[in-house]
Amino acid sequence: MIAADKNENKRGMYGGRIHVGFIFLGLAVLTLALFGPATGFDYIKLDDDVYVMENARVNTGLSFANIKWAFTTVHEDWWLPMLWISYMADADIYGHTPFGYHLTNILLHTANVLLLFWVLYRMTGARWSSAFAAALFAIHPLRVESVVWIAARKDVLSGFFWMLAMLAYVRYVESPIRGRKWLVPLFMLLGLLSKAILVILPPLLLLLDYWPLKRAGDPFDRREWGKWRLLILEKWPLILLAIIFVGINLTTHSAGYGGHVDRPIVLRLGLIPTNYWVYLGKLFWPTELAIVYPEYDVVNVAATMLALGGLLAITVTFILLRFRHPYLIVGWLWFMVALFPVIRGVRFGLAAYADRFTYLPSIGLFMLCTWVAVRACRPMRRDTVVMAAISVVVLTALFSSARFYLSFWENSETLFQRTVQLTRNNYVIYLNWAAYVKEQGDRVDEEIALLETALQIRPTSAPAHAGMALALAQKGLFEQAETHFRLAIRYLDNEWDLAIMLGEHYARRGRYQEAIPLFQFALIRMPNHAPTQYNLGVLLIKTGRPEEALPHLDQAIRLSPGHDRALFFMGNALLLLDRPDDAVKAFRSALDRVPHRVEYMSALAAALNKTGRTKEALYRMEEALARAPDSPELLNNFAFMLAATPDESARDPQRALTYARRAADLTGENVPGILSTLAVAYAANHRFEDATQTAERALRMAEEQGLTDLAERVAGRIDLFREGRAWVE
Repeated sequence: MIAADKNENKRGMYGGRIHVGFIFLGLAVLTLALFGPATGFDYIKLDDDVYVMENARVNTGLSFANIKWAFTTVHEDWWLPMLWISYMADADIYGHTPFGYHLTNILLHTANVLLLFWVLYRMTGARWSSAFAAALFAIHPLRVESVVWIAARKDVLSGFFWMLAMLAYVRYVESPIRGRKWLVPLFMLLGLLSKAILVILPPLLLLLDYWPLKRAGDPFDRREWGKWRLLILEKWPLILLAIIFVGINLTTHSAGYGGHVDRPIVLRLGLIPTNYWVYLGKLFWPTELAIVYPEYDVVNVAATMLALGGLLAITVTFILLRFRHPYLIVGWLWFMVALFPVIRGVRFGLAAYADRFTYLPSIGLFMLCTWVAVRACRPMRRDTVVMAAISVVVLTALFSSARFYLSFWENSETLFQRTVQLTRNNYVIYLNWAAYVKEQGDRVDEEIALLETALQIRPTSAPAHAGMALALAQKGLFEQAETHFRLAIRYLDNEWDLAIMLGEHYARRGRYQEAIPLFQFALIRMPNHAPTQYNLGVLLIKTGRPEEALPHLDQAIRLSPGHDRALFFMGNALLLLDRPDDAVKAFRSALDRVPHRVEYMSALAAALNKTGRTKEALYRMEEALARAPDSPELLNNFAFMLAATPDESARDPQRALTYARRAADLTGENVPGILSTLAVAYAANHRFEDATQTAERALRMAEEQGLTDLAERVAGRIDLFREGRAWVE
């Protein structure tokens, strides 16, 4: 026991051990009783998809490659290796249903509750006060978002390492063994790798040094400054970690997704005081809670000054009362300091404020309120009964309120419906609600109505216009859809993922020239996004720019070494650039990764043929044809090679005609390229009249279909056939 509250627990920390065991059990039962039903809840169509459902790294579980990805990748503007690893472990243990992710969140929160009680108890010796503060932390309605929302795992996971760091610190203070000292930065580091909020750990440990650890006296007393200087120096590893991770966070979590963005300093400062009061209001009167509160960056000078005055008045009052009631200033400053990194004005992004931001800051106020209540009840007779009755009433009210709010988290639709009832102009919710409805199928009219509301709130929303375009196209309203597509592109800001979606939409429809700039735009924001590097490389090949395609395909292969498709298209680009030897290497690499893919065998054969290795090329082609004997493309390519190869020892006109005839029959003689090969095979067999007639048909088809290059090649061969000569490459 470091600084026991002797009025509450005269027997010391280890007295009444059986009661402590019951407290642990009671806190665990209370927490699990509240949050247990959430194990049957669905994913939420707001970040759960990008964090877990659609995250291929998470879904494939723990592996060396995935763990390496977690430590080397900034995903969703966050560098949080421990978070992604925890999700991967869930995928391995529980599979891909939401049950396991919910269960882990609940168990982490339960562990945090028990650790908080144990840390407070070890520091103060105040068993029941520590238990009540932990119970407030366990079931306060503001905890619902952090515990039930899978994407909010950051809070409970970082909170777990926070609690372990505090426990390690308390044990070090109890017995200053060097090994124990280094456990604190270790747990802090693990917490920072889960969420950067642990940068506030050093100043909060200094608060605990004042009370309840009492390692130094009044910081306003110069005689105590030497002790405080030593306590600060003692925490240099923690301060260094905090500085490093502030830098990392500012670098990775930049403008647009909730990090630092440029705003006038007056606006920033003006928002901070009023938003502190918003959080105080939610903590003391937790009603009308929502997953997203709309942004409201308007500064009212009078309100700001009044809010600032109130905060200063409370702070000064608690400073004046620090000798008799040190828990007041400690609890208050804990709340103020812990909330500062995420308060509106310091933080900008999609959330003006969020319930989950109070996960660690609220502990300070729960400590403050608990010790104030204990002090207030002491003059009463039979204070234990009074305190017990008050505790039961308060906890029952909080439990009921939290359970009511919890019920709306069952699925996206119930949560979104509740949110729009409580908030105004909630663009984010309408947009995500529309995405959820889209996934349900056959609800396109509802989707359009939700997107219309989102666009009324924010007419320049690129995601809303893109969603509307896709919904209208699904209904066959293509002209209206095209209007929204163009508006989506017009309003693209830093939404690289949306640019990719639009690029893929145009690419699927063969509108390559419109897709290319969208992929180029996305790569400015995310140059290490392998799929986009690959997509851009493929489109550049398809639009006749193979030389420009090569660096993008090379980057895709570097970022994703197993990317066989990128290797395949690189081989195609190299063939177009008349570099057949390099193309052979690329096709061989693709085939090494997917040994039995017929397309790769055929491409390798074509490249080998261009290098003069005709016999190996024919062997590869026969190998491919054995796997796909009815493939018109393979039959056509093999026939052309057998008929037109310059290697006379490898030429086989009769087999060439058999394969060419078979390819033409399979396609109904409607493919001009296949008819062109059939003409070459006829000529190789000295059937020049058939060759000429077939080539003329191929020429007409190529011209009708706008295949200019093919038409030119066929026209050049017709003259040879009329002269009674075969065509050889």
